[in-house]
Amino acid sequence: MAARSNLPPFFQIFFPAALVIMSGVRYRAWRKRIQAHVTPELARGHLRSVLLSAIPMASFGGLTALLGFIQAPDSSKALPPMFLVLGAMACANCLSTYPRAAVTVLVFALIPVVSAMMMHGDMGLAAIAITIVVVVLLQLRFTHSKFQEMVQNLILHNEMRHLADTDPLTGLANRRAFSGQLTTRFARDDDHIFAVAMIDLDGFKPANDRYGHAAGDAILVEVSRRLQTLCATA
Repeated sequence: MAARSNLPPFFQIFFPAALVIMSGVRYRAWRKRIQAHVTPELARGHLRSVLLSAIPMASFGGLTALLGFIQAPDSSKALPPMFLVLGAMACANCLSTYPRAAVTVLVFALIPVVSAMMMHGDMGLAAIAITIVVVVLLQLRFTHSKFQEMVQNLILHNEMRHLADTDPLTGLANRRAFSGQLTTRFARDDDHIFAVAMIDLDGFKPANDRYGHAAGDAILVEVSRRLQTLCATA
């Protein structure tokens, strides 16, 4: 819009319309996936689609800014690149949990127009281009740090959940985990049939009282090991 008076109507209408259409398609796909059950394979497919769609969308935006930079008068040449930088940085920030896509957006959107600013011959524009590069590098560092923090938080969350759902002595699922799995099974809207088996250890209390708690713990560990072996293929 900043350079619309200097751009042919084709570039004023086609490129913005293409970006709007692609954004609408991606938004609709994203809305449909919010409530869907996502498997690891499906998640990898979604990530690939995000990466593949980021390339043409970033390229369209970068080309539009480049054309605006070339066609705009000297007094407003910096406007299209600066608008692009703001948009690309916002997109990269939204994609910080997927660094590959964030880097793709920044590279495909900014390299053409930054290169043009460097080669224009104007020291002011070259200084702005260098500043853009520095800010992009800082954004990439921030994206990497945020991604690493997210991964560490997920690992910590899984570890805490594992500790909360696991018996520390035997390593088997505890009562909390059993109740959660049972509730999940009952909540399933299908005809899947399941059974709950209960076992008892005859003579465990006398052995525990006679030989001590250490011996009782050893019995429980051995029983849990045998149960895990028997149920390994179940």
